[in-house]
Amino acid sequence: MKYGLSYTLITRTTGFLGRTILVYKSTEVNELVSYLKNKNNLRLLDYGCNTGFFLDIVKKKYPQKEFDLYGADINRHALKYARKKYKEFTFYNIDKNLFKKGKFDVIVLAHVLEHVDDREGLLHNLRRLLKDDGELIIVVPQERIRGDCTLFQLLYNIVTFRFENPHKVKIFFNDLKQLLRKQGLRITKHKYVHFLYPFKSNRRRLDSWSLIVRCRRT
Repeated sequence: MKYGLSYTLITRTTGFLGRTILVYKSTEVNELVSYLKNKNNLRLLDYGCNTGFFLDIVKKKYPQKEFDLYGADINRHALKYARKKYKEFTFYNIDKNLFKKGKFDVIVLAHVLEHVDDREGLLHNLRRLLKDDGELIIVVPQERIRGDCTLFQLLYNIVTFRFENPHKVKIFFNDLKQLLRKQGLRITKHKYVHFLYPFKSNRRRLDSWSLIVRCRRT
């Protein structure tokens, strides 16, 4: 998948629609932000931050907390936008130098894992970035057909004659649990976000939008 300017604009648009018109995206973001309410003086990395909107939401939700907020992405167009709009945050390109930036208390990996071929390698590297008592928060879509949560991106690919699914794989709870175990990580809590009311539960449904898991080192 080519992560250029068009992809950035599509992702920003679909994210905005999900947060404002529909409620599934705002439910997901609010759930993620709620995990930080009892934390102080933390270093947080949003891995796959796109244009940095999640970091901005965290800062606005907890203005009195001393959070050091960082973002990382492979999309140079998204990073250019993020660095211009959010000068108070630090943004990194995703390369080998990222893994020399020190340890983090919290790493958020939201809607990234399903795009990656080497998922074990990514989780291995993120574990290296976690402090011993750090927490990794992962969000993966719960698709019925691979790619059905990326309809706008799929349509764009078809129009531009790129017959490619943005998502490499569907990832369900047991798949993720096994993948994490191999990398020395264990799930401590999980939550499903749904398209329809009630918008959160601990069980997967036909209308599930995403699965959120919190995990730590074993």
